[in-house]
Amino acid sequence: MKRLSGEISEEEKAHLVSEAKRQSIKQVAVIRSLIQKDMKSKCNVKINRLYMKYHNLRRDNLELTIQSFRNLKHNWDSYGAAPISQNTISKAIEYLSDLSDDEWSVVPVCDGSIQFELSQDGFDIEILIIESKVIGDI
Repeated sequence: MKRLSGEISEEEKAHLVSEAKRQSIKQVAVIRSLIQKDMKSKCNVKINRLYMKYHNLRRDNLELTIQSFRNLKHNWDSYGAAPISQNTISKAIEYLSDLSDDEWSVVPVCDGSIQFELSQDGFDIEILIIESKVIGDI
């Protein structure tokens, strides 16, 4: 029988405490889930930003390397190598956007061309740019 004085029985107290704990556990689980989703989302955004920064940095480095080939004069390799023409440099920079996101290297070649190289999984890919021609396209 309930008391009229507003007091509750020990059994009711235990039930209320148990219910409060259960609700708290549910709330904590929901909050934890929301935090994990938010952290994952923020983490994915940061990873995407870092990837884009790294991706752009690699592209920028390749472009800077290609642009540095302008400084190569006749006989730059001491074996009579031809200088790299502005047309070849421009075409190589233009071609950068066609390359995959892999770790490409770029080197000048003694005939005045520019070569992109990729070694991956036992395969070597070489793409030669000379004047406005692309040889060995991917």
